[in-house]
Amino acid sequence: MKIPKKVLSAFLAFAFVVTSSLVVSVGSVSAAAGPEVIVTKPQMDEAFPKGKPMAVEAIVKNCTNVASVDFYEIAGKLGGYGKWIGQDSTYPYNISYTPTDYSAAQGTRISKNHIVARLNITDGSSVSSAYIRFYVYPESEFIATVCRWKDNKKAAYTPTYDDSYLIQHQRDINALHKTHGIKGTIFWDTAAAWDYTSLNAILADNMLDIGSHTVSHPDLTTITSAADLTAQLVNSQSTLYTQTNRKPYTLAYPYYGTNPTVASETMKHYIAARWGSNNGNLIDGSIAVPGDPGVGINDAYTAEYMYIKAMCPEKFTPATVFNGWLDQAITDGGWLVTSMHGLADLNPDSWKAQWKSDLNTHYAYAKTKVDNNTVWTDTFENVSFYLRERNAAVINYVTSTVPNQYKFNIDIVDYFLTAQQKALMTRDITMKVSVPTDWTSVSVSQGTGTTRIVNTVTENGLKFAYFNAKPQAGDVVVAKYN
Repeated sequence: MKIPKKVLSAFLAFAFVVTSSLVVSVGSVSAAAGPEVIVTKPQMDEAFPKGKPMAVEAIVKNCTNVASVDFYEIAGKLGGYGKWIGQDSTYPYNISYTPTDYSAAQGTRISKNHIVARLNITDGSSVSSAYIRFYVYPESEFIATVCRWKDNKKAAYTPTYDDSYLIQHQRDINALHKTHGIKGTIFWDTAAAWDYTSLNAILADNMLDIGSHTVSHPDLTTITSAADLTAQLVNSQSTLYTQTNRKPYTLAYPYYGTNPTVASETMKHYIAARWGSNNGNLIDGSIAVPGDPGVGINDAYTAEYMYIKAMCPEKFTPATVFNGWLDQAITDGGWLVTSMHGLADLNPDSWKAQWKSDLNTHYAYAKTKVDNNTVWTDTFENVSFYLRERNAAVINYVTSTVPNQYKFNIDIVDYFLTAQQKALMTRDITMKVSVPTDWTSVSVSQGTGTTRIVNTVTENGLKFAYFNAKPQAGDVVVAKYN
């Protein structure tokens, strides 16, 4: 599997600078098979007050012979000094420690730190997590960060459905989504004159959106002509735009077939692509071929935009399995994508068809997670945009001479985006900003937009305000309201 350059370079820098006892596995960065360790506390870009203890926690996946988990603190950017801060050998794997303030050495008002966990296995091998960035700052300071998921939800969820010929199935599927308020995506191939009238009626309900599934549904890895590969990607996109007045910015690989050549070309035209596997999952929900890199729940901070993993349920998978996947995504704080096709009620012989009753029961369960503000359910395209914007967001603080007021703007730095794609990165992302402890509510405005009033919440002994803002759309002004 291809590893994006910025992920690979970060991994190499980390492997080089951390103490020699810290052995890092490339498998912990890529989607390869094997044990995983994931830092769940702190969350990426979380902020903590200077001089106070904080909780650090990690979960272990695909490993039953855990010896211990070590935790390391890395100063500043990758390439800084790393030190061991604790170890735990019993589940849940966690420690409490007071983070180091590196602000003076970094020449900044706020200290930027990282946490890395190392899983030690009883056979003597070890695997390390991705790094998690967090900040340490005096309570009087101001900082803005981007939440893991929209509206500060714990996990993201997108059901997806493939193939144009299944339009009658998709009408019934759309009704299920409308009933429960669960959003998802249909991926269509465009070679034939399909029923675009029915497709547009579905899209008008704004529960399911449209993504590309190429022109003629080939395994893209079998195409030897560069021009033919480009045509499959570009022509399907233009046809869907013509027929639906919606230009799709995401793709699902037919037969789940991809490789570095296919992914590289796809990246020029789409901002994300759904992967998966024909083997998929067994009836109990487990991965049919252990270590299958296309199957699983996506890490919240994945940069593998052209290799978004999916759960690919076996025929007649019960609702309890779907529920379990969603529960796991919540625990991991990740993004669950499911890849499905037809309904067994309309054609029980359809490839890996699902019973409508099971999906109905599952989506009712998913709605409870949406209603309690745990899960953000949205289209594959919307979640993909959020993921890329959040990962690429750079917060620029702007000096303000007005009392009780802060300013910042949000730039996008992602060298894998084309200029046209970068210009599209203006969709809402959820901001978390610290404010003085005597503020109970704040006014928020951006550019020439309308001023909003939001309440503050207290976390880790500090006050924060949450609100949505747009990258590349002017200064955000946060001011005391009460």
